[in-house]
Amino acid sequence: MSGADINVVNCCKSFPVAQSDPVAVLKGVSFDLLAGHSLAITGASGSGKSTLLQILGAMEYPGSGEVFVNGRDITRLDQGARAEFRNREVGFIFQSHYLLPQLSALDNVLVPTWNSRRESDQHLARAHELLKRVGLESLARRLPGQLSGGERQRVAVARALIMEPALILADEPTGALDRTNSESLMDLLLEINSIERATLVLVTHSPFCAERMEREISLLDGVIVK
Repeated sequence: MSGADINVVNCCKSFPVAQSDPVAVLKGVSFDLLAGHSLAITGASGSGKSTLLQILGAMEYPGSGEVFVNGRDITRLDQGARAEFRNREVGFIFQSHYLLPQLSALDNVLVPTWNSRRESDQHLARAHELLKRVGLESLARRLPGQLSGGERQRVAVARALIMEPALILADEPTGALDRTNSESLMDLLLEINSIERATLVLVTHSPFCAERMEREISLLDGVIVK
């Protein structure tokens, strides 16, 4: 696996508001991040952090500007290419784990592979390897309801890695966890960033989480202030 070089150029985004002018959420955001490095995006609620993360993951289009991932402007991809980019090159981790309750931990990890052309036994072997890496090999057959909150988030991390993404995008992944589980999850994310060399971008309100990343940018009213 190789990480993703990111180059964001003058990215702007507004959202329509009924019977009012559009609200500008991002106002000319620009930054670079080298492959394999880690970045925290911080700022108050409503500052544009999650919107920026969604644009990086091709879940939202910017209103204007360019977003290059490994030299390719993802803002110019059509819907099919954007879906393939999200599935094959990006691993998403959210505050809520979004595990399917009827599937085991192992099967939840395998969900992103369902439409893949690779051999299923290759995916199965990687899923077992990832569950071992996140410390849940012995719980592979348990349902999400039989796991703790921290364990469910670790399954979500393994699921995000199953397609060997170049870019990991984490939106408040520790927000629902206590301090002990937050520290454990951050240890895991940074270990993965180091070993697999996937570029890691983390949105967080937590100074503890932000200070553990290599770089930090802070948004205020849609612009970078540091």
